[in-house]
Amino acid sequence: MQNSITPRYSYIISANLDFCISSSGAKYSIYIYGNEITKISGTLTASGRGSYELIFSGSVSTKNGSEPITISETYFY
Repeated sequence: MQNSITPRYSYIISANLDFCISSSGAKYSIYIYGNEITKISGTLTASGRGSYELIFSGSVSTKNGSEPITISETYFY
């Protein structure tokens, strides 16, 4: 699933959070796409039972500058 990003960013083209629950636990991935990204840093928090909310808050640096990003997704299982 790909999230729409609001507001529009200068350097980030798209971002999404993927989440999978199995008998061995929960796994999640963060994908951030942009031109000439040099560094991504931040914190991912997860909470919930029955529904699971992921929130990534951080910053994306490129050769031309940096900007903050916050994306969230709620999953039901």
